[in-house]
Amino acid sequence: MPRRPLTIYPEKKPMKSYLLQINDSGSITFESIGIESFRLNIVSNGVDTFSFFKKFRTISSTSPAVNYSDTVRLIYRNTDLTPTDKCVFIGTIENLPYQADPKKSGGSYLAKGPTHDLQRCDYSQSWSYRDAAGDIQDDFNPNVCLCDFYGTRLTTGQQISAVVIYSVGRGLDIALGTVAPGLFAPYDQKSNITCWDAVVAMLRYTPDHVVWWDYDNQVSGAYVPALNVTASADMPPASFAHNTLNQISLNPCHDLVIPGIQVIFEMTSTVDSQTYRSRSVQTAGDHTHPRRLSLLYPLDGFHSTTQKQPIEVELYPTLTTDAATKSWAHANVLWLRKLIYTDWNIESVTRSGALSLPNRLLKGTPVDWLEKKVDFEEEDITIKVEYTVKNAAGTAIKKETKDITLKVMSTEAETKTYTRQGSFQSAEEEPTNFASDLYSSWSILHYSGSIGLKQQVPAPSVRPGQTVNVTGGIAAWTTMAAIIQDTTINYPAGHITHNLGPCPRLEADTLMSIFRSVRARRFSTERMTRDDPDDTDDIWGPTSSPSSSISDGSPADKIEHLRIESIDGTKTISLQPTDLTGESAVEIKPREIKIITSNSATPAVLTQQTYQVMASDGTDAETVTLPAGAANMTVLTEVKQFRISSGYLEIVFGAKNSLTGGAVADITKQIALTDVTVVTEAGYASTAFSRTKRTLSVLGAGTDGSPADFVTLVSHASQHYS
Repeated sequence: MPRRPLTIYPEKKPMKSYLLQINDSGSITFESIGIESFRLNIVSNGVDTFSFFKKFRTISSTSPAVNYSDTVRLIYRNTDLTPTDKCVFIGTIENLPYQADPKKSGGSYLAKGPTHDLQRCDYSQSWSYRDAAGDIQDDFNPNVCLCDFYGTRLTTGQQISAVVIYSVGRGLDIALGTVAPGLFAPYDQKSNITCWDAVVAMLRYTPDHVVWWDYDNQVSGAYVPALNVTASADMPPASFAHNTLNQISLNPCHDLVIPGIQVIFEMTSTVDSQTYRSRSVQTAGDHTHPRRLSLLYPLDGFHSTTQKQPIEVELYPTLTTDAATKSWAHANVLWLRKLIYTDWNIESVTRSGALSLPNRLLKGTPVDWLEKKVDFEEEDITIKVEYTVKNAAGTAIKKETKDITLKVMSTEAETKTYTRQGSFQSAEEEPTNFASDLYSSWSILHYSGSIGLKQQVPAPSVRPGQTVNVTGGIAAWTTMAAIIQDTTINYPAGHITHNLGPCPRLEADTLMSIFRSVRARRFSTERMTRDDPDDTDDIWGPTSSPSSSISDGSPADKIEHLRIESIDGTKTISLQPTDLTGESAVEIKPREIKIITSNSATPAVLTQQTYQVMASDGTDAETVTLPAGAANMTVLTEVKQFRISSGYLEIVFGAKNSLTGGAVADITKQIALTDVTVVTEAGYASTAFSRTKRTLSVLGAGTDGSPADFVTLVSHASQHYS
């Protein structure tokens, strides 16, 4: 029997090709801390993970390799003549599970890459506004993706870059690498999102774009992972010979290639109370094909409001002593209208204003923006009037003068409605080449599947951010440029697996990705003010204006009698000055008086209340003398005792002071025993009454022993005895 040939297996190379850094420590070998195996999973558009297992002799002798939140770095060392280190992962420890069984005890450690930090960091675009006091305040919501603070439209790539820069400002230890420009897309208003949510929202538009981390990036000599976004056309290809792979599974995704696309933009604009709608269409490819991709995007239109201020004025007369000025004064001063027109004249008119404006404001208000167009001035017009004083018979007695001052608002404005542009926001522009850019990204023939190979020391030379071609197999594989989505390295098994195709985490392996980008999009309103639009009606200014008035309230209107009745005539308010008696002059006006009252439940508690009344000044002061004993008036509060004393029935009452509520001396009252004669029986016979009398001892109502009155009723008659 021939001898079996001797197979010599290469000696298992130790894990010195991979080193570990924990926090700020230097590089150490896995063997030095008892790590037996690890698994590295590099994921595009997702969270990279690094897991390893440390074996313990017993669970009680646990000596953890790392602690929660420690930073770990996986270093690949090329063991050629000149060793070269390359960082292939940076992350923080998130899980520390332990296991114990009869065969093996140990701990499995899981570290997550920087995408996990983006998933935990909230995203907010900072902007400012003025509060009611006019002070500038900072706010952070909502976010309008694809639009910066200044209103400049961003591409999807620029928005991703803005998110990374924001997260660095929040304290994440990452850097911005090279980000593909992407495409212009409609604004997307979002609230309560994380940094990674904003990145994913941008990636849904472009299934051929991949986010990957360059862990070998260094800043000031330290490894800092840099985020990169690469389009498939710019990815460096990696080529594998068919016979070097131990596993191949490839599938052309013809069903994901869209033949054409139609994008409809619908815009709603408002001008004051009018609404206008418009539509436009972008197309690319065979947009009439039954399998075309058709999308509808509502866009924020332009919004315009107009501020309006109605103004009504009258032209001043010459404001001299002429007839026109007298007629104007007569129309505007009620007191003058009570006089006979020929009994008064104007001696002079003066104005306090400096501008000598020609018109008087009757209706409307000089709002700020209107004052920038025309002049307004509040001033006093003082009219000196000479008038004749007559008696009741109408005979002139004397002449007097009176200065009447009217407060007016003078202006050069005219009677009309003034308008100005209230607010304006330009419309959201259509994203340039949106349909064609979407078509370019979604019309690529992707290959999905996986390839696997085995190496004694698996090298991380091929990773996401690259494409794969396979030679020596099917001809189409040599140029398929399949996008690497995941790369998994297992050690010590030595297996390397590359998953290929559109990203399933973004649902790019179906058309759901692009539809979610539309359905999850929130229509962006008032993107510059970050607020919902106000009412689109015209903004009218107030129509009231400062009323002309006499500055000191005089001269008074002379009215003999003012009578006000309710509509049904049941209630009347009558004001007649002649009802006021007395020789002295009296003026009744609103005043406050204070009245002291007591509570019936607690009479000892006095309350002072303030009332607003129409009253005159106090007159005719008189001194009021209280009745004797009034200062110590008492009230009976209880019956304390009944007793017989010296032929009297005595009742003892408790008492208190009616003002202070304090106890005073008891009060004793006596009721005497008295003999009285009463009729006990009575009758009537023929022409006379018959009666029977008895003498009784009773309690008399008097306290001085005087007899009491008693009454007995017999039929309809009564007899009275003393």
